[in-house]
Amino acid sequence: MTTPSDQGIDTIGLIVRYTGATQLINSLGLELFTPKRERYNETYRKIEYEIKKDTTTRYKSDQFQPIIEVVKLPSRGNNKNLLMAIIRNTPLLFDLATQHKRPKGTYCIVLITGLHQPTYHINYKAMKIISTFLKRKTFKLYRLDIAIDTYDSSTIDYKFKEVFKKRLEPFSKCGVFKPPNGATMLYIDEVEHERVGKITYYDKTNKQEGRKKQKNIPKGWKRLEVILTFEVTSKKSYNFFQYVESMLFRDDLETIDTIARKAHIKSYKTDFLNYQLNSFVDNRFLNNKESKEQSNSPEALERFKASKSIFKRAFNQSCLDSLIILLTELSAKLYFLLSCA
Repeated sequence: MTTPSDQGIDTIGLIVRYTGATQLINSLGLELFTPKRERYNETYRKIEYEIKKDTTTRYKSDQFQPIIEVVKLPSRGNNKNLLMAIIRNTPLLFDLATQHKRPKGTYCIVLITGLHQPTYHINYKAMKIISTFLKRKTFKLYRLDIAIDTYDSSTIDYKFKEVFKKRLEPFSKCGVFKPPNGATMLYIDEVEHERVGKITYYDKTNKQEGRKKQKNIPKGWKRLEVILTFEVTSKKSYNFFQYVESMLFRDDLETIDTIARKAHIKSYKTDFLNYQLNSFVDNRFLNNKESKEQSNSPEALERFKASKSIFKRAFNQSCLDSLIILLTELSAKLYFLLSCA
């Protein structure tokens, strides 16, 4: 379990051939099922955002109704299941199939959500399954949500909207919006940046207590989320590990750091992001009883920080310096693991 001052990856989106995704799911002993909308509104909201962003005029565009299937990943104790959604029939997937002269149902989006949630633990088996998907070279990175938690006593209302807009300039050049339904959230869905697709800032305390019915949530907990989107219809596409070991990732983390500071988030920790990247690259440090039982817990994070990991010395440095060292060594470690495979 992380603390409300950490940076971490909350959502990963991959573009995959549908047959490849289902074959891998079956080989891992998992099952697909069609969810009831009211129980998985968060997943539908994420996809509706993608369709809304598609501005191309299309023949029979009203037929783009997403087909969503869900996989429940292993959970620990009474913790909530981590979900993996398999989405078909969206404009982006249609474009991709057309470009490659394939049937329109060839591709799907694999959307893994809820990776950065301080209020529950993630089962180590779920982490290993996610890692398996990320290591497939043909599974292309399409979306990455980076979240930073902070404490802020401000009320997110229409008055604060103008304050936030001024703070976020020039990222807020195209406007800041607040949902009309009373949600304590602000968002910017048009950003003049190659990969930053959307910025949201919302009251995490309100969300966890209201929508998720959780108790004993820290007061004043706010979350900044930056959604990075990637080109998948060109030769510039990346898989997850190609991206995180590239200079692009470092550049994007610098951009996110700039956004965070403009949002008056003066400091945050990168320990959990470090922990996540290590977990995805190499699951072997989870292969002991304590880590299996406490993956994604404060105890596991402290044990990781105290370990003989090659990344240990990065923790006492600034956020960006720490991550630059981490990513350089991560690249070397990933290369070694792949060469030994």
